[in-house]
Amino acid sequence: APKIKKERVAGKRTINLPKWFKGKKGQKQNEPIELTKIGRFHGILAKLLISFMIPVCLFIVAGIIIYQKSEEGLKNNTESLTFTSINTLADYLDTGFQNVDYAIKRIALNATVTQHFSAAEGEALAKDVVTFVNSESLADTYISNIFTFGKRQEDIIVSGDGIQEHVPLFDTFDASEEGTAMAEYFKEAGPNAQTYWMSSHPSIDEMRELNQEDYILSEFHKVLDRRNKLTGYVMIDVKTSFVQGILDDAQLGENSIKGFITHDGREVISGADSFAFGSQDFYKAVEAEEESGYKYIDYKGDSYLFMYANVPVVGGKVCAMVPQEVIVEDALVIRNITLVAILLCCIIAFITGTIIASGISKATNSINVVMKQTSEGDLTGSITMKRKDEFKLLSGNIMNMITSLKSLITKMTNVSDQVGESSDQVNDNSDVLYMATKDIREAISQIELGLIQQSEDTEPGLHQ
Repeated sequence: APKIKKERVAGKRTINLPKWFKGKKGQKQNEPIELTKIGRFHGILAKLLISFMIPVCLFIVAGIIIYQKSEEGLKNNTESLTFTSINTLADYLDTGFQNVDYAIKRIALNATVTQHFSAAEGEALAKDVVTFVNSESLADTYISNIFTFGKRQEDIIVSGDGIQEHVPLFDTFDASEEGTAMAEYFKEAGPNAQTYWMSSHPSIDEMRELNQEDYILSEFHKVLDRRNKLTGYVMIDVKTSFVQGILDDAQLGENSIKGFITHDGREVISGADSFAFGSQDFYKAVEAEEESGYKYIDYKGDSYLFMYANVPVVGGKVCAMVPQEVIVEDALVIRNITLVAILLCCIIAFITGTIIASGISKATNSINVVMKQTSEGDLTGSITMKRKDEFKLLSGNIMNMITSLKSLITKMTNVSDQVGESSDQVNDNSDVLYMATKDIREAISQIELGLIQQSEDTEPGLHQ
């Protein structure tokens, strides 16, 4: 233990205390430290909540980054898959139209059919042609009508439903607007051109009482004789329901619009009423393109992924509009899950931080109350704590300190009493000593007086 020097100054005893007991430099001894109220954001509750919210904020940042990356990846993947679906749809339609092309070639190049349209033996083979055409019409479900008609044999017409009639269909069609357009096409294309696709034939519809809505496209094929001279045509109508069914079955997402557009502007639409791709500027911009593609467009204030693919056999296009919200639907699911997870983390962190901080704050407040009482001289304070952590140990040590202070003060009181008793004894002894001293002083005074009297009495005798 450090030695404490004692000095006496001007009759008083002073004690030089060690440095560790004197406190900080500049701080007066026995001066209480000024305590101020803790600010709202400097307390344990605020600090713990902030410490809990820091990893939550990092989790939020990580969630945003993950969402952005997943949104981009899922968006690209969905765009690719949807575009692949459109190309597959176009390929399926193209395959169906190719089958129609194969069927019309089988009919137009069949020996019985070509002989039927010849002047010599056409009438005799009519029944065989009916049987053959009927079998072809039954082979493919997407074929609506098959007509074979020529400019000879009194304009005999044979249809796929097994009907043979004498109708001037060739002359009527040849003189019609669509017949003239087809003849000009064959003339410009040269002798190798054998087939021609059109979306309507009003002249034939009128004569045969056909409904234009029942078919979407018609293919015409020349029938030539042995000298490669035109003797007639084979015509096959493709059912509108064939294309409509394919479009309806295509699953491209909710509120998506699909359509097939022929080379001359007829459309079959699925997913919307009173809508036409041909009237839209974004379609007109890609109408002449030979390659497939896609891009985002705005339609009535909403964003759509517009996709288009060509159907080469008939020169048409398959188009689709898919809402952007469908494209990013999976990413939105991830976003919602991330938001829910972040919200739960915030709630859990807030509740956990509040509970922990409240417990710590309650413990420190209990300790501070008792310590303040103690600093004011009141040693009756008591800390009761049910915690099992360091705060229980701290409160126990504080209570032990208070108990020690009580014991020390009690001992000091006892010592003070003993000092008082000793002081009383000293006072009594002092009184006795004072009285004895007084008596001695009086005796000495008497002796002095006796000596003086004796000296006075003896002085005359000396003179004598």
